[in-house]
Amino acid sequence: MKLPVRLALVLLIGCAVVAQAQPEIDVTKHDMHALIQLHAVGSDIAGQSFETDVFIYRGGPTFLAYTAATGARRVARAVAKPQALMTLNQALTAARVGQQRGNCGDAAPDFVSEYALTWYGAKGRVRTIPVGGNYTDCSADVIRIFDATCAFLWEVLGSAIEVCAPPAPTP
Repeated sequence: MKLPVRLALVLLIGCAVVAQAQPEIDVTKHDMHALIQLHAVGSDIAGQSFETDVFIYRGGPTFLAYTAATGARRVARAVAKPQALMTLNQALTAARVGQQRGNCGDAAPDFVSEYALTWYGAKGRVRTIPVGGNYTDCSADVIRIFDATCAFLWEVLGSAIEVCAPPAPTP
């Protein structure tokens, strides 16, 4: 067998193993009403653009889709444990997510240039909070919303570097 054919077979087998490693999520067992959509765009150190979307549903299913101009792609999915979902919801409530405007922050060099977090509240309330990739100069409540969302993603999806920097170590 020729080398290119062997490499293609190895790649296909590798993709199949990765696809099988993703747990199946039975959406009929979870509340699939949207809680948060987090959209992020940016560029890597070589200037190649990327785009990430994360969807978090009220019952805990969480999905990440990442695409880059380099052709890199990643899809991740998991179901959050009730404690993780409760912690996220408490942070959103404490930060008054439905009242925040965002429109702050600057692009983070070689990472996310902008975020748009859309929160879907009760009774059809929707709030989109746009911020720069470096949102450290935003209000404390906006920072709390984004930090809580990123901590949730790291806990539920594992290494979610495509959309959030690693969480700060706890003292």
